[in-house]
Amino acid sequence: MKSKLNVSLGLATMWLMGGIGYPILTVATKHLAPMNLVFVRTFGTAIILTSILLITAPKEFKELKLNKDFGITLICSMLFYPICSGSLAYASSKTPGAITALLYSALPVISTIYLLIQKKPVHRKTFFGLAIALVALAILVGTPTGNVTLIGILAGLFSVLVWFIATEIWIKFNPSYSLLMATSLQAIIGSGGSYVAKLIFNAPAINVDAVLQGSVIFLIFSLATQHFAYLWLTTNVNSITLMLFSIINPFIAGVAGYLLFDQSINALQIAAGCLMSIGVYQIIKSQDLVTIRK
Repeated sequence: MKSKLNVSLGLATMWLMGGIGYPILTVATKHLAPMNLVFVRTFGTAIILTSILLITAPKEFKELKLNKDFGITLICSMLFYPICSGSLAYASSKTPGAITALLYSALPVISTIYLLIQKKPVHRKTFFGLAIALVALAILVGTPTGNVTLIGILAGLFSVLVWFIATEIWIKFNPSYSLLMATSLQAIIGSGGSYVAKLIFNAPAINVDAVLQGSVIFLIFSLATQHFAYLWLTTNVNSITLMLFSIINPFIAGVAGYLLFDQSINALQIAAGCLMSIGVYQIIKSQDLVTIRK
């Protein structure tokens, strides 16, 4: 019973925090430059998780060694935070949150293509779902309208690709750290990498008042809880369950964006979203795309 409850709470965190977070990202980038926002989120997340770790298990930091586990954590941290989060923040500044959330529906599509590259067997229904999803992506990329820009869509797709690569590495070489230690370490390394990226892209000085905006504070806490829940779920549920967020999050983002932030998308984009969901559902239903359990 406790295990089912934990899984339910983890999924609810991923779906709600993730879905609502997309339109809030669009709002937050009006107050902070994308790379500043990434740094503030990761630094705030590092403070929250590290504080919890120091209180509950301070000895874990003493066992930290510069070995393979640390190397994998370093690589994934740099992929997840400066690169993936930076691209997503930039995409959110150019495109409504509902669209950036929808782009993450491409994850099962990328997983399927990855299987094909490895010449692994793919179910016939998967090809059908892949074809539908690619048509939907073509509509989104080929027909940007209103406040949706092509550069924003491409940045969002790049973020999805980096997220997939980082997740594949994490699953395959899952370090032996505890969950809290792993998420804390990723946030610490990621905040350092985000600060360097902020300097490279010559981001403006961070305004304290902008950091204290409700949207930014929410994004800090949502990143801490969402990342913790995600890493826990990767070793406690099968990939079909994990992949469900790619269908659910866009709808949560769309509803939240429309009701709370007056963000809207047109009929063509809604049609593309429905088409994408059908294709992704077929892919997820047809086979287990990523091996989660060791």
